[in-house]
Amino acid sequence: MFGPMTGTSTPSNPIFTAFEKNGLHVTMELIKTDTTDPRKSDIKCRFTNSGRVDLTGLNFQAAVPKFVTLVMNPPSGVVIPKANAGSVEQVISVTNTQLNVKNLMLKMKIQYMINGQQIIEQAQVNTFPSGY
Repeated sequence: MFGPMTGTSTPSNPIFTAFEKNGLHVTMELIKTDTTDPRKSDIKCRFTNSGRVDLTGLNFQAAVPKFVTLVMNPPSGVVIPKANAGSVEQVISVTNTQLNVKNLMLKMKIQYMINGQQIIEQAQVNTFPSGY
């Protein structure tokens, strides 16, 4: 009754784990936002918490090489609820001016509190697939 759809399917957005420690789990979903400019992408960062207490005071910072422009959108919240109680999302918009010449890289600084103790984590993500 229904034939195959042609030309209307959209490729799935790559999603990968960018950071995991102290119950904090950060995934990144790569989204092409501008069909007229393949250099532009959004990175949807999702922060989840597998611990038994909320992570509070979330402050996420990102840095990129000079050939990438970066716009940080505000997070959906600053409290990452305890296990299975929700998540926080933050979108980073990037433009890779050296697309297909140099791969996208990103350095992260993640600050949050567990039971009143300040935690500061730094990590680098250099596993972005080509085309971003």
